[in-house]
Amino acid sequence: MKNWKFDYDLSAIATSILTGFIGLAVIGYSSPAISAESDRTNGKGKEKPQVTLASSTQKSQDLPLQKGMTYGEARQIILKQGWRPNPNVESNLRSPVVKAIFDRGFIEIEDCSGTGEAPCRYEFVNDKGEILFVITAGRDRLVRDWGTEPKADAQKEPASGTIQAGRYWVGPTDEGLEIQAESFRYFDESGIDKRWQPISELKYIKNGVVFYGENYWCLSTMMPKNGISTCTANGWVKAETRPFSGTQRFNFLGGTGTGYTITIEHNGDTLVQLHGTAGSSIIYKGKFSNPIVLEDGKELQFEGDKIYMLLLGQSIEECKSSGSPCQANLY
Repeated sequence: MKNWKFDYDLSAIATSILTGFIGLAVIGYSSPAISAESDRTNGKGKEKPQVTLASSTQKSQDLPLQKGMTYGEARQIILKQGWRPNPNVESNLRSPVVKAIFDRGFIEIEDCSGTGEAPCRYEFVNDKGEILFVITAGRDRLVRDWGTEPKADAQKEPASGTIQAGRYWVGPTDEGLEIQAESFRYFDESGIDKRWQPISELKYIKNGVVFYGENYWCLSTMMPKNGISTCTANGWVKAETRPFSGTQRFNFLGGTGTGYTITIEHNGDTLVQLHGTAGSSIIYKGKFSNPIVLEDGKELQFEGDKIYMLLLGQSIEECKSSGSPCQANLY
């Protein structure tokens, strides 16, 4: 397990030394970089550069992130700014927490600590090869720090030889990826030829599975012949049984006049709305999945006639034991 510490540049806040010490005590760690000893333990044999809080502050105008915002909110901002999940990040999938986050499509997760505030580190990359890291803490996965690192000299493009050529699909849609040699392109029902891109834009997951954009893509020739299947990090799986068709309501807090509705069409199109006294808003629109991953990173998990609002990577068992109103009946 990696050691998480934040290294604050006290010279940048020399006029407020006392405040700096208080901040260090509250956050509980002092440097976002992984120690060289920890890297050697994990077999990487390299030391990541230290990134101070001062560098994060200098980037605040370019990247409008705020401490305390949810990781889901921060991720939307980061992607809109042109950053993308780092295809070279070495996710510690031996960790159940990291794997749960990774399997939800957050492939930029690197590692999480199991002690203290359980900080997690995520990595993005831009066209210049710079790395943007984000540190979250606590079960709510709230942003605690972020910053940039220069492109490492040893950084290399993903090995394209492990990605098989062919057509890749996400499931029963008209979207696909066509991979040939060192290039690939996206296609859909429009029939318009899309531009070819370098295969390094794809993240290799396993044999016959890649990640691109917001989806896992599986080799079409490996798709089961019977029934409807969807692509996941583990390959093709049978489409999940939907809990119902039509519209049902649920409310985690009780009361009247507020709550949620979820509509599931026969073709799997799903709409989740939040209703309040001032109006309604759409919090999810897309295909049904279990769980449904919302834009803020939270998840709606179905189990029988109940629905659970889970935090990113949280299990139903953790939800039940937390004491929070995260369970509701569908009606």
